[in-house]
Amino acid sequence: MQANVMLFVMKFALILSLLGVATCQDVIGDDESPTYIVDEYLEQDVGDYDYNPDEDHILPCLSGFEWNENIQGCIDSDECEQSPGACGTGSVCINIEGSFKCVCENGFVNTQAGLCEDVDECAFPELHPCPPSASSCHNTDGSYYCSCGPGYVWTRGHCQDIDECQFSDGCKRLHGNQCVNTDGSYTCDCQSRGFEKSTDGLQCVDIDECSRSTVICAAPSICQNAVGSYDCVCPQGFVNVGVDCQDKDECQSGEHNCSEAASCLNSVGSYDCTCLAGYVGDGKNCSDVDECNTTEVGCEFGCENQIGSYACTCSDGYQVDVDGSTCIDVDECFNENGGCDQYCQNVVGSYICSCAFGFLLHINQKSCLDMDECQVQNGGCSHICTNLPGRYACECPGNMTLNPNQYTCEAITSCEEKNGGCEQTCGYTQDNQVYCECNAGWILNQDGRHCDDVDECAHASEGNCEQLCVNTPGGWTCECNEGYRRRNDSLYACQPVCSSQCLNNGVCVAPNKCYCPSGYPGPDCTALCSPSCAHGGTCMRYNLCICKNGWSGPNCKKARCQPPCANGGRCVAPNRCECSRFFTGSYCQSPACYPECQNGGRCVGRNKCFCPRGWSGARCQTRSLPYSCNPACKNGGTCIGTNICRCPATFRGSQCETEIVGRCRPSCKNGGTCLARNKCACSQGTTGYRCQRLERACQRVPVTVPDERWIRKSFEVSYTAFCGQQLCTKWRINQRRVKVPTTRIVYKIQC
Repeated sequence: MQANVMLFVMKFALILSLLGVATCQDVIGDDESPTYIVDEYLEQDVGDYDYNPDEDHILPCLSGFEWNENIQGCIDSDECEQSPGACGTGSVCINIEGSFKCVCENGFVNTQAGLCEDVDECAFPELHPCPPSASSCHNTDGSYYCSCGPGYVWTRGHCQDIDECQFSDGCKRLHGNQCVNTDGSYTCDCQSRGFEKSTDGLQCVDIDECSRSTVICAAPSICQNAVGSYDCVCPQGFVNVGVDCQDKDECQSGEHNCSEAASCLNSVGSYDCTCLAGYVGDGKNCSDVDECNTTEVGCEFGCENQIGSYACTCSDGYQVDVDGSTCIDVDECFNENGGCDQYCQNVVGSYICSCAFGFLLHINQKSCLDMDECQVQNGGCSHICTNLPGRYACECPGNMTLNPNQYTCEAITSCEEKNGGCEQTCGYTQDNQVYCECNAGWILNQDGRHCDDVDECAHASEGNCEQLCVNTPGGWTCECNEGYRRRNDSLYACQPVCSSQCLNNGVCVAPNKCYCPSGYPGPDCTALCSPSCAHGGTCMRYNLCICKNGWSGPNCKKARCQPPCANGGRCVAPNRCECSRFFTGSYCQSPACYPECQNGGRCVGRNKCFCPRGWSGARCQTRSLPYSCNPACKNGGTCIGTNICRCPATFRGSQCETEIVGRCRPSCKNGGTCLARNKCACSQGTTGYRCQRLERACQRVPVTVPDERWIRKSFEVSYTAFCGQQLCTKWRINQRRVKVPTTRIVYKIQC
C-alpha cells in the first residue's frame, strides 16, 4: 500500500514540476498514512480549489481516479460500471487504469467518429454464408439471418425442400387422387372422377356436377353435390323406392300436421288440410264454431253447442224429433216401465205410476207397498190369517180343516181327511180317536201332530263313526276329515288319502304322506337326487343319476364335447363350445379377430387381419392409397405394395424379371437343359420329349466339368452362463453350410 502511495506522489510531483509549481513535502504521521501538504506557492496556480494557507489541505485525485476513505488515497474509477451506456450501441466498455476504452462487438465496425456502426453482412456476400438456395439475406444489429422461399425450410445451414404431400391434403388423396412433390412446391394428379385440378395445380377441387348439368337426376329427384360425386335425393313429399322417387302419402302414413278436426287430402309431393264441418281455420289449426249463436239454427226449444256441431234440446218429458229441431212427447213408460213397480200410464210431458189391488203407492210415486189385510179384524179369518203379497189367506190348526167359505175352520175326525192332520203317520186309538206317530229317526212333537228329527250323532252309541258323524233328516251318515276317505269295507272307518300314488311299495300313512322303503326318500317314494338330475337326467335311486347323451357328472350338469374344446374354449352344451373372443369354430380351433376384420378383410391369425387391396390398418379400416411400382412389374406380376411385386409361379425377382428354371421330371437326357413348365431344350444331335434319342452318326462322350456343392461344417461358439453362483464361459458345437469345389461327369454328343 505504501509503495502505491509513493508511486502516486512521484507522479504528482512530476506533474507539478512540469507546471513550474513547488514540490510537496511528504509528512508521515503516527498512523503511517500519507498526507499531502500544499506548498504556499501552489495558492496562485491552483486557484480552483478551496484552499486556506493556514490549514493543511488534501489534494484532489486526478481524472479517472476517486478518493477512498478506507485507504485514505486515490483509486481507479470504473467508468464502465458508473456509466453503462458510455460506449453506445454495439460496443463493449473495457475499464483501464485511470480511464476506459470502447471495443466494437462482432458485427460492428469502428468509425472515424469513434462510434461502433452495424456491419450490413448481406451487402457483402463474402461476409455471410447464406447458400445460393436461400432466397434472401436479412441484416440485423450485429448479425444477419438467412430465409428460404416458399416450399423450403431452413435446416442445418441450408434450405431443404418441404414435402407438402405429407402435411397437406389439398389433393384429397383419400378420394383416389395423388399428390406429387416437386422442388419447392407440389402438384396434384386428380385421377378420381368428380375432381379437377385448380388453376394453381395445388388442389383437387370437387366438381359440382349439379351446377354443370340440369338433367343429371331424373325428375322429381334433386341433385345434391357430394365430395367427388353427387347424389340424387328425393325432395320433401317424396320417398326413395329403388332409384326412383315416388310420392309419399303423408295422410296415410300419419306424417302430416293437420289438426285432429281436419281432413287430410294427399297431393303429389304434398298434402292439403281442410277443417271439418263445424270448425273454422287453415286446416292445421281448427277451432269449434258455436252454431247456437247464429240465426241458422232452428231449434224449437233450446240449443246446446257441441265440439264441431250443435244439438237442439227439449224440456223434461219431451225429446227431439227425427228432424233434429222440433220436440215431441216422451213415452216414459216405454223405457223400463218408467221406473214404476207395477203400472205406468203415459201422459203428455210426463207419466203416472199406479198399483194393483192389495198394494198401496209409495210416497216416491213409483214403488208399491203390500197392504197387510190381517191387521184389520184378522182379515175375517176364524183362526189363522196369513198375509201374502197383494192378498191374504185364512188357515186352520193341524187338527182342523178350512171350510169352503175360506174363513172358518172345523175339527178333523178321520185319517182320510188331511192324513188326520198328522205330518207323517195317522192312526186310530181303541176308542176310534185319531192319533199321530212318526217314522224311525223321528220323534213326535208336543203338539201331537208334527215330527222332529232325532240327532243320532248326539248319541255315540248310535253314531259309532270313526271321525265325523253327520246328522240327516231321519238318520245319519259317517264322513271323514280332510285328507281322508271312507274305507270300501266299512261304513264307519276312514283311511288317509295321498294325492299321488305311493310308488316303489310305499304305503300312504297320513294325508299326502307316504311311508317309503329304504333308498326312495323322495316325494311319493320316488328316488331322490340332491341336487336334482339336470338336462333330462333320470334319478334311479338315492343320488344316482342316469344322464342323457352329451351330459355327464354326478348330476348330469357337465356337458361333453367331442372333440374337446380347444384354445381355452368351454363346453357349455353337448358338442357346443363357448370360445374366447380370439378363437372361433365348432371346437374353437380357428383363430378369430376381435373386433372383426372390416371391408372384406380375412382373419388369418389370432387378432391378425389380411386386408384386400386398397385397405390397411389393424382391422382393414383405413382406405389405402393405390400402390405404385416403379419400374413396373414384368411378366404378369401384380403390384401389391410400393415397389413390391407379386410374381407368377414361374418368375422371380423384384420386378419378376427372372424366369424360374425348375427341375424337369423325368429329367432331361443327353445334356438337355430344363426350361420352365417342365420342358427340355435338347443339345445338338438329340431329340425327343426328354432329349432321349440320338441322331444317326452321333455318340455320347463323357466329359468332366467343374462343379460345387454345399456341406455342413462344425465350429465352436462361446456363450456366458451361470456356473453355480458365478458367470463363466461355455462352448457349444454349431454348424454352418460351406460351399466346396467338386467335379461332375456330363455327356457330350459328338456327331
